[in-house]
Amino acid sequence: SSVVLTSDIHVGSDTFLEKYFEKFINWLNLKYGNKKEREIAETVKYLVVAGDLVDGVGVYPGQEEELNIKDIMRQYDIVARYLEQIPDYIHIILLPGNHDAVRQGEPQPKLPKDICAPLYELPNATLVGNPVTLRLHEVPIVAYHGRSFDDLTSLIPGASYTNIKPILEFMLRTRHLAPVFGGKTPLVPESRDYHVISIFPEILHTGHIHINEMILYKNTL
Repeated sequence: SSVVLTSDIHVGSDTFLEKYFEKFINWLNLKYGNKKEREIAETVKYLVVAGDLVDGVGVYPGQEEELNIKDIMRQYDIVARYLEQIPDYIHIILLPGNHDAVRQGEPQPKLPKDICAPLYELPNATLVGNPVTLRLHEVPIVAYHGRSFDDLTSLIPGASYTNIKPILEFMLRTRHLAPVFGGKTPLVPESRDYHVISIFPEILHTGHIHINEMILYKNTL
């Protein structure tokens, strides 16, 4: 069995990669790719989306000029239409991000049913908060959208939005996903600190900065 880890779909943005996302869904349906790629797709049992399913509305000044869809509920409608094309044997796990229609303060609760109703109708989807600890086929996975990158890029030597290796290593060393208080990452005072990495994750999955990177640090991918 395999898990697909992705994030930051940003439906509604004029930079949403519609054709590529459709190819991705066709690949999950074994209709795209060469023989080897389709063989990999056959093993997929889980899809984890680490936040920013949509681009949202009013997230930053001037955003409306960069939106193809200016209605937040319509954005989620379209996300659901894409996700319902995914085979029902693939379990879809959806986290919110800072562009989603949920409180900005972390930890974020799961997406609200009144705005994201079509996602709740997907029989193979589970909506969770951000961050979240998962066990998929007994593999422990920590998934986090990654808002704290906005603080850590300027504090960790060598780190940047194009080089996140030092940040991921720092998170695993400190066993904390958002170790800076009072910076750019809005944190909600809860009775429990949900950003503590309380298990040994085999996989740490993040999003937010729109690049693809993979490292191995002390047996955590």
